[in-house]
Amino acid sequence: MLPRRTGPLERALGSRPAVSRREAMLGLSALTLGVSGVGCEASSASGPRAAAASEPASGPGAARSATAGDRMPVVFVGHGSPTLAVDAAKGAELRRWGASLTNARGVLVVSAHWAHHGGELLLGPLERSPLIYDFYGFPRELYQVSYAAPGGAPLAAEVNEVLASVQRASSVRQTDRGLDHGSWTPLVHLFPAANVPVLQLSLPIDWGGAGWFELGASLAPLRERGIVVMGSGNVTHNLRRIDPNPSAPVPSWAREFDAWAEGALSGRDLSEVARFAERAPALATNHPTLEHLAPLVVAAGAASASGARARFPIQGWEHGSISRRSVEFS
Repeated sequence: MLPRRTGPLERALGSRPAVSRREAMLGLSALTLGVSGVGCEASSASGPRAAAASEPASGPGAARSATAGDRMPVVFVGHGSPTLAVDAAKGAELRRWGASLTNARGVLVVSAHWAHHGGELLLGPLERSPLIYDFYGFPRELYQVSYAAPGGAPLAAEVNEVLASVQRASSVRQTDRGLDHGSWTPLVHLFPAANVPVLQLSLPIDWGGAGWFELGASLAPLRERGIVVMGSGNVTHNLRRIDPNPSAPVPSWAREFDAWAEGALSGRDLSEVARFAERAPALATNHPTLEHLAPLVVAAGAASASGARARFPIQGWEHGSISRRSVEFS
């Protein structure tokens, strides 16, 4: 069983005061106790934690449609707490980054929060995806966020075409599952006009480093067709070791793992990232479960054939041990 990932309470947007230590501890208790099984492919878009999206925005700042010749980057977002969606300062960092992605024809997302067992690959809906509020104990305004990006219909044929080459996959199946917070909390800032089609791909957690890297490599051709390949997780992620203080000192075990990841991502052989089990320091402490690391390996695989060097648009820490390191391969 993978624990349901939530995140520590932080500051919410608007006039809401800074979160108190008591609120933070309540949030931490909720995320520690909240548990769900792997196999979220059974989740539908209905229920109290899913909401229908409204019409997409348009006008100034809206993304332009890419053509088949526009090569798009591979990105990995360290999404951290769900409150990223309503955090003005962190949102501004993502908006600056997203300003360089305005030619995207679409986004294919692999999130830590759609991990499942088995060899099947699952895709989100072709129509507009509702949001899944897959967390507990957070400020009310977070559950009122909407994001009305178009669904995956414009991307589906191309995505299915490249996934047909994934030998580990027993099948590829479309579902009606909405976007989880690993997807929508960064997307509301990266593509605020909500006019770029988004399709989410599930994370086969049993495939391991080599399998995730190969999955990413199979997605690489999408870049030449104007589609951003996006992983969403965290370079370090151990909720039982986080500090309620958002500005807590960084423990050495987290800093050393983050430094290893920076080196592996900056090297010429990105398959080093897939060898985390043999090479990364304090793996079990930084990742008691691997679903937040796996999207980073998928992203490295998607960038591996291009020879592009990594850049890190966002770095830093929250709550002591959660790395915010985000990566772009152009």
